[in-house]
Amino acid sequence: MSKALRSTTALLVVLLLTVPLARFLLLPFFPAFGPAHSPPPSDPDPLAPALVGSALLAFGSAALATPLALWLGLLLEQRQWRGNGMLTALLWLIFLMPGYLVASGWEVLLAQLTSGVGVALRHALLGWPGFVAFNALKGLPPAILACRAGWASLELILVDSARLHVHRRASRWLLNARTMLPFASVSFVIVFVESMQDFGLAATLGGQLGMPLLVAEVYRGIAAWPVSWPRAARAADLLVLLSAVAILLRVWLGTETRAPVLIRSSAQRRARPSSRERCFAAAAMAAVALLGVIVPLTGFAADVLTVQETANLQETSAWQLPQGSWRALCASLLYGASGAFLALLLACALLAIGSRSRAGRIAMLVPMANMAVPGVVLGAAWVITFGAPPLVLTGTPFAMLLASAVSQLPVLLLLLGNVLASRHSAFGDAARVNNVGLLDRLELIHLPPLLRPLAWGWSLAFVRIFFDLPLAMLLAPAGGEPVGVLILQLQHGLHFGPMAFLGLVSLALCGSVVTLVCASIRVLARSMA
Repeated sequence: MSKALRSTTALLVVLLLTVPLARFLLLPFFPAFGPAHSPPPSDPDPLAPALVGSALLAFGSAALATPLALWLGLLLEQRQWRGNGMLTALLWLIFLMPGYLVASGWEVLLAQLTSGVGVALRHALLGWPGFVAFNALKGLPPAILACRAGWASLELILVDSARLHVHRRASRWLLNARTMLPFASVSFVIVFVESMQDFGLAATLGGQLGMPLLVAEVYRGIAAWPVSWPRAARAADLLVLLSAVAILLRVWLGTETRAPVLIRSSAQRRARPSSRERCFAAAAMAAVALLGVIVPLTGFAADVLTVQETANLQETSAWQLPQGSWRALCASLLYGASGAFLALLLACALLAIGSRSRAGRIAMLVPMANMAVPGVVLGAAWVITFGAPPLVLTGTPFAMLLASAVSQLPVLLLLLGNVLASRHSAFGDAARVNNVGLLDRLELIHLPPLLRPLAWGWSLAFVRIFFDLPLAMLLAPAGGEPVGVLILQLQHGLHFGPMAFLGLVSLALCGSVVTLVCASIRVLARSMA
């Protein structure tokens, strides 16, 4: 990669993230950073209740998810169990399903309960207990990934030695707990930050909590009337500060962790689980599948199949997409495919730059620090920076595409960092010395071992952009909103039948695209082997 191209890539990433975020987050301290023609700030309510609500929600979700992640990570990494493949597929499905679709499926199903006990159950499941459970469920897959890294680093010979020399079971559990404390803290911080930053669940169920949340206050400050940019910026500052404190506390508590072992050595054996462990694993997998997949999809399917009566007493079914659905689906496909490809290019370019120069490593810190910045804050920063002359991008497909790609950089850098770092540069240098062309080097040397990781990275970014909500609500052009915005509008309008059918179609379309791409990459990898 030439020096000019490396400098341009680093400068582009820094400008797309640093300048908008700095202007928006520093707005409470420098009022001149605000829009030139913004309305005068109103007298807002204090943000202390939103701060307390967000902290309680994040702490409860993390405390609920971390112990379960530790146990399931142990089963996946150190136990020879027949359900490992099924549990892994289930966790991927929960990770890729947006939280607002899971909550909407539950809301559709619970809306059928009209008795006294049913109403009480609905209020409980769609109130604080359900909100905490949904956030814990959504944070479970990345938390398990961090715990798997810990159990993979805990070699089985150490476990056997502890069993031989430490006779008391309680002492062995304390020894394992002390060893796993850094990885458990990683899982806790992951769920804590994700729960606090999830805008989809806050927009779906936040109105039923009776307590405001910081992520919703950011959006309300710039979308409700009267507009209050300083209030939105203060809420964003508190949200980023809480996330940063949690991340810094994790760094202070433990050392860095390495990536999980994706390919296990044949010499390392797995122990067979006990009958108690098998029963617990089966119960946990059934509960996760029931809460995160079966119940939401059953609610959608039941509402789609239900015949409803309209205001004119005409019986209609939900087997028809609402107006604008195909346009929204096409917009989501376009943004998802293009944004994921652009994010993949930027991530690979940043990783290549970071491995060669100090400036590149510094530039990589910018998107990595973006992990503490939720999508609604990034969208608001883009609105305030690129919503007025001299550079007006807000409300254009270009802004939506760029912001979606930039928002996926932290995840892709974490996913592809170890994969690209494991590739030895000597092969490419030897081919370059022997006058092998760039296209031939890519086809014969670089791409074959990287096809599958790149396909997984693209699929992950595609699904996240396809169902993205905050950036779509703030930056998408009018009349060209992605499908997530339309689903939320139908949910707020209590049109559960069309919303359910659109949700099922969206999941089927997104899954078909990912399956087709992964299958094509697998065939291509076999042909290049």
